[in-house]
Amino acid sequence: MGIFSRTDEKKAAKASIAEEKKNTKTEKELANEEKVKNGKTAIKNLNGAKEHFEDDEELLDYIFGMYDSKLLKNDTKTNGVLIATNKRVIFYGKKMITGFDFETIDYSKISSVEYNQGMIFGELKIHTSGNVIKIETTMHNGARELIKLIKNKINTPTQTLTSIAQEKSIPEQLKELKELVDMDILTQDEFDAKKKQLLGL
Repeated sequence: MGIFSRTDEKKAAKASIAEEKKNTKTEKELANEEKVKNGKTAIKNLNGAKEHFEDDEELLDYIFGMYDSKLLKNDTKTNGVLIATNKRVIFYGKKMITGFDFETIDYSKISSVEYNQGMIFGELKIHTSGNVIKIETTMHNGARELIKLIKNKINTPTQTLTSIAQEKSIPEQLKELKELVDMDILTQDEFDAKKKQLLGL
């Protein structure tokens, strides 16, 4: 009986050490491990998506998951990749028989992103004006890393300038841009360049 209890203690100690090592890994390392697990299928979808990249477009990050789709006019799920590039967010999924699903969203159109994690699957949502894109994934760490990247992209000065320019008159735009300079979100040079552009100087 004593031998079994020592064996159990050793197992418990090993499990505790393994858990501790796991907890010391960074989110990035855990996200990379998830990518390895999703291996070949994710790579096939990535290669398919890259065929639609623009000349100067670069892959920054991705997750593998399931996307709401249609098959013979019925609702279904398509396995695919949600990709963040230097220019936009892309969903690409190869369909079971023929064809593929392909959807793109410019960073300037994204209002927010969120992630709700369940026991096995999590749901990543990208909100745009009048639309929500949902991806179910088991890549929890990868999803959180991707969200950080997307949030960083939608909060860059370039995206801020674009969104202001689409909605406001020139005086309103200049006022808002000046406020961004006062908050140290834009530099004075960025403000001056945009002012010249707006005034056609």
